This record gives sequence, structure tokens and C-alpha cells, in this order.
Amino acid sequence: MALIKPSMLPPLTLETMHAVLCDCFDCVKARVDATPVDPTASWFDRQLPFQRMFVCPHCGNKRCPRAKNHNNRCTDSNAPGQPGSLYEGCK
Repeated sequence: MALIKPSMLPPLTLETMHAVLCDCFDCVKARVDATPVDPTASWFDRQLPFQRMFVCPHCGNKRCPRAKNHNNRCTDSNAPGQPGSLYEGCK
């Protein structure tokens, strides 16, 4: 097993912390896309990070635009069709 040396890690900044710790849809997708694909992994294993409900960390609503991207403003609303949300096309 190879050891990870501190020199191998990116510098610790607010951006790199968000990339590792943030639970919004876009950050989770970026982490999954950056992970090398294991050829022995099943389709289910690759989809596992998305088998959850993404909610806004402030209001807890799934249709809030902030659930999709932490840079979006929290609307404190669960109304369907909000611009920027995961459910933008739903009415």
C-alpha cells in the first residue's frame, strides 16, 4: 500500500476544503468525476454517491437552488421549478 505524503496533497485553501467537505450536488459530482473508475466496480457502486437526497444545508429543502450548488442563494422555499435547483424543470 502506498503512503500519502503531505507533499502529494493540494494546498489547504477554502476552495480545496469545499471540494472535500461540501455535500451539494455539484461538489459530490465533481468528487465522483475526479475519482479513477475501478473497472471491477459495478454500475451500482459508481452510482452510490447519488443514491441520496441532496438538501440545502440552511433550510433543508430539496428544491432550494443551494442544494445543487453551494454558491447559489438559499431561497428557503421548496417550490418546484426554481431557477438553479435540481428540480428546475419540474412544475
